[in-house]
Amino acid sequence: MSPEAAIAGQKIYHRVVGVVKLVVDFLLLNLSTFAVLFFRENILGLAGFLREPGSGGYAGALFGPAAYLKVSLVYSIVSVAVFFNRGLYVRQRSMARLDELYLVMKSLIIAAFLMMAISVLIPNLPYTRAVIVSNFFVSLILIDLWRITLRKVVGFLAQRGIGLMGAVIYGAGKSGRILSNQIKLHPEFGYSVVGFIDDDPAKKGKVYEGVRVLGPFEKLPKLIVSHDIDEVLVAIPSAAHRHLLNVVFDLRERQIPFMVIADLYELVTRRVSVLQVGSIPLLRLWRSPLEGWQGYVKRATDIAGALAGVVLLFPFWLLVIILIKANSKGPIFYRQERLGKDGRPFRIFKFRSMVVGADEMLPELADFNEMDGPIFKIKKDPRVTRVGRFLRKFSLDEFPQLINVIKGDMALVGPRPPIPAEVDEYERWQMKRLTVPQGVTGLWQVSGRNLLTFEEMVRLDIYYIENWSLWLDLKILLKTIPVVLFMRGAY
Repeated sequence: MSPEAAIAGQKIYHRVVGVVKLVVDFLLLNLSTFAVLFFRENILGLAGFLREPGSGGYAGALFGPAAYLKVSLVYSIVSVAVFFNRGLYVRQRSMARLDELYLVMKSLIIAAFLMMAISVLIPNLPYTRAVIVSNFFVSLILIDLWRITLRKVVGFLAQRGIGLMGAVIYGAGKSGRILSNQIKLHPEFGYSVVGFIDDDPAKKGKVYEGVRVLGPFEKLPKLIVSHDIDEVLVAIPSAAHRHLLNVVFDLRERQIPFMVIADLYELVTRRVSVLQVGSIPLLRLWRSPLEGWQGYVKRATDIAGALAGVVLLFPFWLLVIILIKANSKGPIFYRQERLGKDGRPFRIFKFRSMVVGADEMLPELADFNEMDGPIFKIKKDPRVTRVGRFLRKFSLDEFPQLINVIKGDMALVGPRPPIPAEVDEYERWQMKRLTVPQGVTGLWQVSGRNLLTFEEMVRLDIYYIENWSLWLDLKILLKTIPVVLFMRGAY
């Protein structure tokens, strides 16, 4: 197949996906409205409200299928129009499922308000406030379930190379290689890395992360045609400001789709505001959003969540305790010194998953470490018991850390607490991850876990610190569930 035919095929594929989304959304919105009205009047026996001519008042009245269809069509058209306006039919590769759910929710709220206005303007619409609320929740559930199913289908096809957009990464340095690795881990983003481009002659033809350096930037127009490239992902250090600007201007002039990733130092100094002094712009670096009153909000939600977790998970605690005692001799809990916020030491609680005396065996296994940086991990650790291996696969050994959360040593979400020996090897910029409460789960745990390099982990921790919100915490907690259940990157 020629590059032109491949590109045309990809465009047709994504247009078809967009049309399918729209059509199924429209049908489900009709179904939800019709079902709510039918159930309310024919099952519950609740009447709608019919405006009485000349009286200005309302009288209870039952409506037939024709009225239901009229309302459902109006609601579906309004909702689909809002969905379209909010970009829900445009292919957004990087949109996570929870972000899409949030956008659908906001769109349905807007549609509900519009329907309230329409019900005032159009007489005899059986669309009361109770119906609006019921319809909102039914529509949200149906649309979300449908979009989950579609994601599964698209993800299944993406893993087989169908529907992927060919991308080239400009910059075969550390940032570019990390980006290439993440794209491989997440085919659902819709990219396939065709190769790197890099202006360093010594890198031409070399292979990094299984991806070849195709040539310098000046050959990009030819490479786009010969290698079926749809988008350029710029991953050169922002320290090279002038070169980066030249690259951006060049890509714009050539009308080549591109994105620029934020490098490490941009993540460290993300929260800024600009102050103009004469003709000179100055940047003010703001505090982390986790400081001040927002830190108290996070603490309150952590306590509530941890207490709820202890109560709900207590039967599992009993089961795990029985398994540990039946499998090996020793204590039920394992306690280890970790460092929390601002480097404050505390004792972390875990269910014991290793043999007694495992810490003393660590020097003998140091040469088998499979992680880079100051972290020790090996897949087939001989110190792990049979039950411990099961506990680790499903992260059940982490349950007792809810006690640490209640005590104030940890948070539900945050960077993982390191041991003192690891922190001794940190670079200065990596110490930023200790400026907030350490968490039971975190952004890097739901982004690859042990499949990530140490630097990738720290980058994600810093991103979390600079961009914290209750919504981000909720997304991470919800994403932790499938990561744990499907044992992604756990050992």
